[in-house]
Amino acid sequence: RSLIACDWFSQCAVAMAETCFQSSETDLVDQVVAQERCAHALYVADRAFGIYRVVQVLAAYHQEGLLRLRKDRALALLRRNRSQAQLKSGDSCPVLWAHTRHDQPFPALPTLVVPGRLIYWHLAQDGFRPLDLYLFTTLTDELAYPTPDLVQLYAQRWRVEVHFRYLKTALDMTDFTVKSAALFRK
Repeated sequence: RSLIACDWFSQCAVAMAETCFQSSETDLVDQVVAQERCAHALYVADRAFGIYRVVQVLAAYHQEGLLRLRKDRALALLRRNRSQAQLKSGDSCPVLWAHTRHDQPFPALPTLVVPGRLIYWHLAQDGFRPLDLYLFTTLTDELAYPTPDLVQLYAQRWRVEVHFRYLKTALDMTDFTVKSAALFRK
């Protein structure tokens, strides 16, 4: 497995880490973020990365995040913050994200309580299935970082997926039958 951080503007890879297939990509987050040379970079990630351990790494390295969450994880975060808010599309609610007994934080990093905002946006577009989008961001200033701008920024993340799919197809590399990272790189 490998995890690559790409520059938003150039879409060039700026950091990378890899591990065996039995591990998960989230095991690599601390290695990738540790390579960041820019203070307060913004990491935009899909819902596989919408977990406490990713937020823990971003806070430990003083980086920002915009992470998609699964609906159940977002609602649990609201409940843990004792929020009675019924989020409507376009709403943003301040939350504190602390680890729970179900999380698997990185043991070498502090388990911080991370302030952020939980965003809910209902996407409905002709020709597409409706989608409920739950985002967590460490960008707490709603005036400086308006909710619609963050939702639009997250939507642009899909370009990275399209580029990876194109590369895999163009290079006929949809499956890799190697057993080590060294052979994969070769």
